[in-house]
Amino acid sequence: MIIIGNWKMHKNIQESEHFLKIFFKKMSWCNSSNLNLFIAPSFPLISTLKNIIYNESKLYNLKLCAQNCHHQNDGAFTGEVSVKMLKSIDVSSVIIGHSERRKYFNESNDILIQKVQSCFNSNLLPIFCFGETMDERKKGNFLEIIERQVSIIKPYIKDKHEIVLAYEPVWAIGTGITPLLEEIEEVHLFVKKLYPNINILYGGSLNAKNAKDILTVPHVSGALIGGASLNPTEFASIIRSAHDIC
Repeated sequence: MIIIGNWKMHKNIQESEHFLKIFFKKMSWCNSSNLNLFIAPSFPLISTLKNIIYNESKLYNLKLCAQNCHHQNDGAFTGEVSVKMLKSIDVSSVIIGHSERRKYFNESNDILIQKVQSCFNSNLLPIFCFGETMDERKKGNFLEIIERQVSIIKPYIKDKHEIVLAYEPVWAIGTGITPLLEEIEEVHLFVKKLYPNINILYGGSLNAKNAKDILTVPHVSGALIGGASLNPTEFASIIRSAHDIC
């Protein structure tokens, strides 16, 4: 099972170090090889956290994930970070196409697939996000929307590249609204039929209270966690739920 904590634009270095200090104490029980754990901090934090994580998490598989990348390896792109740079500091995966990137930075399918390609070229694991808005769900065509979003990765699946999908209903992100378990299962089953050999995570107002129920939904292979991953105790509790299910 895969659990990713997406910190978004939160925490400075001191706050991050404090988080890990508490988190590792809460994780002292864990020695499971069935869990693949990731923390996705902001770019300035990665190098500092890398050494702490490497020294402290030897009993379980905790790695660093980037929240984004540029689709080119080099160039005159002020303020951007390439996969090549991430690879050089031991980042192992990258979140691609998060709804906030699509909304606020107008990331198109063309840009997203170039980012996926760049990850493949550098042997980084893309965490490819998809999901519908509330308007799309209300109109009833949300499965068509989702199919269009995930269809861009199809040529690369044939090439047997490793990729993870993450379903994040846009209307549930940061709102405190959680879809019904039946709604989560419907989407995961639909996408699983399209890509039967790919892990599909769930993201959207998942927390310590609902983690067990959501993570036991058929075809949910883990979670992409936002706000609940900022609290070390709650994040560890979610991981414990995942461990108990594995």
